[in-house]
Amino acid sequence: MLINSSFILTDILLNTIRYKCKNTGCRIKILPGFEEMMKDGKALLKNLRDIKIEDLLRRDPINLDIKGIEEYIKNKKILVTGGGGSIGSELARQISRFNPSELIILDINENAVYELEHELKFKYPDLNIKVIIASIRDKGRIDRIFNTSRPNIVFHAAAHKHVPLMENNPSN
Repeated sequence: MLINSSFILTDILLNTIRYKCKNTGCRIKILPGFEEMMKDGKALLKNLRDIKIEDLLRRDPINLDIKGIEEYIKNKKILVTGGGGSIGSELARQISRFNPSELIILDINENAVYELEHELKFKYPDLNIKVIIASIRDKGRIDRIFNTSRPNIVFHAAAHKHVPLMENNPSN
């Protein structure tokens, strides 16, 4: 399958194309834009290329400083609020790779953190994991958690998923 890079594809369409090609074994190639193809007055189909992550992200990739991240996390006590949510759970997964002395996962939803705890214990059997069920809105409870757990680093990922709905219900 050829995709012309001069066309603007929505993320949904591009992901649909990727999914269908993956399931059928079809390879995806990016066709350069017209101006790029016609350099020197010749169609340069040699510029036909495989799809890259930048094509999907629509931005240059970010190169992470893995060594720096490890130095920041390793042997530290880490607290992740909202640890059962989509962002918090992924933070917990990534943090687990870097050997924190303790990973504290805090969330109000016990089902999500229960599953995450089992996943991480299976993948990282030596990881010291502590799960706390609490609401970040309960200041007294959070104060007690901080006083007893004494985290070195906090990743605050607790949030509501449906922001417009919550903006209309500010007391929640």
